[in-house]
Amino acid sequence: MPKQTSKSLEECQEFARVWQNAVDKRLLTQDVANHFGMSLRHANTVRRQVERALGIVLPPITHPGTTGLPRFEHLKIQKKKLSAIIVSDWHIWPGPRSFAEDVFLKTLENHKFDYVILNGDVTDQPAMSSHGRLPGEEPLSLADELEEAKTRVAAVEERSGKAKRIWCWGNHDERLDKNILRQSPNLADVSGLSLEDQFPKWAFVMSLDINDVVVVKHFWHGSMHAAHANVLKSGKSMVTGHTHKLLVRPYADYSGVRYGIECGTLADPMGPQFRYVDNNPRDWHPGFVILDVEKHKDGTIDVRPQTVDCALKTPHVYGRPWNK
Repeated sequence: MPKQTSKSLEECQEFARVWQNAVDKRLLTQDVANHFGMSLRHANTVRRQVERALGIVLPPITHPGTTGLPRFEHLKIQKKKLSAIIVSDWHIWPGPRSFAEDVFLKTLENHKFDYVILNGDVTDQPAMSSHGRLPGEEPLSLADELEEAKTRVAAVEERSGKAKRIWCWGNHDERLDKNILRQSPNLADVSGLSLEDQFPKWAFVMSLDINDVVVVKHFWHGSMHAAHANVLKSGKSMVTGHTHKLLVRPYADYSGVRYGIECGTLADPMGPQFRYVDNNPRDWHPGFVILDVEKHKDGTIDVRPQTVDCALKTPHVYGRPWNK
């Protein structure tokens, strides 16, 4: 017998209709979430509530080559003109803000963007790591780390205005959820335990596609040639993090010019969260990326990436010295 829910019968039926439409048209769970103005995780929670209320089973929104999990879906954005500020590898840790973080926050205050994108590894989650502590290392609890991360991310939210906020999953960000799945799989669907539950003002995705010409995700290829390999093998411009390098690598062929872009790190490369590197030199670069994409009437699309180099005492933003 159907169970009671806080939603009315009409609301449940409307959700079921939109969900089935997404299945029929091979859309994404993100499309359903956007339709109702809710997060991906909440859309799946409502799906289960509606199934119980109506006594039906809504088919999963899955596509060939995907896992079926909403967080691993590919968010598509179609806009004639957009600007995005993209940061990666923040690895938030208690203590003073890095210089790159200060420049990032000030840039948000001084400029308007359509999208603010956290491109993975916003958190570090050493407590969830399988590598264990180093000798003499002070443990950092997950609770303390998440409280620090909430404070620092809230500063971004306060300055991002009307920009849409997107968080691409990074390998460090996934540690909590993967640990739950590994250790206590029955808790995987309990509300409040996932990282995305801690940051409800962000849309969590694995990757996003802008106008079918730019893909943003935390990482694909690694090594010192990551940007080149990404752009060469994808056939699109690609914006990635993970390597902590900051660069733009143009690639030209008969189809035109596209870019391999690496986002650098918002953390201090010599910060305490990277103690595992054992004081070795680090070919890492503090900074972030600003990306402008414009589609013209003739169908051509301009992709304009620029790096904000925070290894410099005076970084430039849109060609002008950073304003403290």
